[in-house]
Amino acid sequence: MSFQQTELSFAYPMADEEIPIAVAVAVDKNKSDTPENGGGKDEIDSREMRKSARREYHKCIERKRRDRMRALYEELRVLTQLAEPTDKNAVLADAIKLIQTLKAETSMLEQQVFLKKKQRRFG
Repeated sequence: MSFQQTELSFAYPMADEEIPIAVAVAVDKNKSDTPENGGGKDEIDSREMRKSARREYHKCIERKRRDRMRALYEELRVLTQLAEPTDKNAVLADAIKLIQTLKAETSMLEQQVFLKKKQRRFG
């Protein structure tokens, strides 16, 4: 069985950058030439290379998304002043508590300001 290795590079446009992707595909020459496998060798090679390129592109994008999520969770953990790294659910729960506390404090301060303004006008 003989295999041909081909390399193909794609650059997919991203919102903030382009990610060049190099893909190496092993193609079985014996299976590619048969009509029952969908056509000629060149068509099969092209399809397999595109499929591999899409897969590599998806893996790269997914890795980038996970890295960004990890960084955002770490930033949220620091902002909520958790002393030690904890699981993501604990970070989110503490962030929710902090936001609720800050909203309550903001509301209370707004009421105090309103009452002081009212006292100045009428008092």
